[in-house]
Amino acid sequence: FGSSSSGVPRQTSWHAFAAPVATSVMRQQWAAAAALATFWCAEAWQCSTDVALGPVAIAGQKGLALDDNSMRGCPWRLPASWPNTGTDGKGATPINSLRLFKAWDRNWQERQRLPVWESLRDFVASHGAKIFIGSPVTCDSKADEQDWTWVKKLIQMLGKDQVMGVAIGNELDILWQKDSTSSACVHSLWEEGRYWGEFQRRVKELDSLGLGSVPVTAVFTGNAMYGSAVFQEMAGKALVNSFLANATKTYGARFVFTFNLYPYFDPNWKLDSGSDDQCKASLDSAMCWNSPSCTVPSNVAMARRKAAQLTGNGGSKIWVGETGWSSPKATTLTTSMAQCPAWSSSNALRRFYDGFLQWNMAGEGAPDHAFYFAARDSLNFGIVEHFGLIGDCMDQACKLVSANYTVPPLEPPAGRHMAWMSIGCVAAGALSLVTLVAAYIAARARQRRQAKARGWLTAQEQDSVAMSESSTAA
Repeated sequence: FGSSSSGVPRQTSWHAFAAPVATSVMRQQWAAAAALATFWCAEAWQCSTDVALGPVAIAGQKGLALDDNSMRGCPWRLPASWPNTGTDGKGATPINSLRLFKAWDRNWQERQRLPVWESLRDFVASHGAKIFIGSPVTCDSKADEQDWTWVKKLIQMLGKDQVMGVAIGNELDILWQKDSTSSACVHSLWEEGRYWGEFQRRVKELDSLGLGSVPVTAVFTGNAMYGSAVFQEMAGKALVNSFLANATKTYGARFVFTFNLYPYFDPNWKLDSGSDDQCKASLDSAMCWNSPSCTVPSNVAMARRKAAQLTGNGGSKIWVGETGWSSPKATTLTTSMAQCPAWSSSNALRRFYDGFLQWNMAGEGAPDHAFYFAARDSLNFGIVEHFGLIGDCMDQACKLVSANYTVPPLEPPAGRHMAWMSIGCVAAGALSLVTLVAAYIAARARQRRQAKARGWLTAQEQDSVAMSESSTAA
């Protein structure tokens, strides 16, 4: 407190002290009121479309990866059902699992974190969805520790029964390829064992939180299945085989093999013979799903065989951490397919996504679970990715719609009377306003009572305290 010569705090200092406290109280009260409004007025959100795909085969073993845009920008608009599995939100197939790549990002505003987590918690509770949550491991150990702290807090908020698995590290097999990664960092993670040590420590902390039976995994790219050993083993780059051998020996069946598989980026695809911009043959092959020779199922079958070779048994679980298709063209597409407009067309996205939905996941090439990437287009290291099934948070329509499609006007949910809904929402809004005003008055009154007890207020200000208390009581 700054004070005058008489020892009474200056009025400017008083407001500087009281305002933040009042704002904090108001924020808590506003969040509670907003939650009440959401409970009464909000419905499960779904993008609208006139293009129906599917049906969804083996829906219980398929999930949707949640991009950063959806996580941070509009967590209250998470699709409750698979986009395009119904028309205009009717008859769609519910989504049973979501993949989160992280709990939060240190570059995001901290004050948004709890409201976002609360929206996610409410979504999971309302729809009975399970969460596959990621915990990054990078060259910045201090940032990693903050990320891990957030992961543990989010898990506690969601509830352990809602967590289907925890991934510790994502695509570290290609970390050495990034320009920003130093050789010292790679050496520390692999040769010096920092990654394996972090993995063990975090699993132990999960156990202490009561998640001792929750599956744990490390997510690698499809590249990790190639190398001189069973899995990739390259000194100075990535020792995936050694890591997986340690993990399966230590955690047994609890450890899940997880790979991100993207036919879209496969460098083996070729342009049609005699053409410099056509790729029909490659497209037809990439769109294949329900045959052992199809790209994704054949990669899953390879992962299953290699896991059996490493562990000595064929019972290991295999998850597809991500698969998806970009439309428009991804700026990171550097293969010959970048010259083929049809490769990144809306029709190609439609064929690939529809194939994923109808994938029967049978035989050796069937994973135990697979996630489609992603809900919306998003930024990745400052670059816009177009793998989303929805454009951005402002879009009401799905990305896949007919050329002349118009989003229909919102209608009240079936079985609810609009008049009663309106009354309920207006009442919730009025309650929010009253709560806001009451919180401000209560905060000011509380601080003035404290100041009065310390003898800091003038007689005029003491009268104001009494008036505030009367107003608060009213």
